[in-house]
Amino acid sequence: MFDEVRIPITTDSNAERAGEILDRLLRAQDETHLSEASRMFQNGYPQFLAEAKHGPRVLVSVEPQHIWIKGKFVAPLRRRNELRTKILLEFFREAQSSSDIRLA
Repeated sequence: MFDEVRIPITTDSNAERAGEILDRLLRAQDETHLSEASRMFQNGYPQFLAEAKHGPRVLVSVEPQHIWIKGKFVAPLRRRNELRTKILLEFFREAQSSSDIRLA
């Protein structure tokens, strides 16, 4: 299944860099789950797997007070909360070490 993380950053943050970091983390964390789902569904896999393999993983939306960085990832139902937490914590660690990304 698809799940998502949503991260608010300040409007003066580097949204492109934040998106690149999140994309890299998402792909690293769900690579195993995506391969596993592809094997399970074989040739008749649902459209979401094709989207996960070839579509954008990170979307950016702008609001007056902050920018939302939203990332989609593939996760097994039972591990999705654990995987979401791991992705968010890793993003926060990288964002803390970057002077051009600030959480809103």
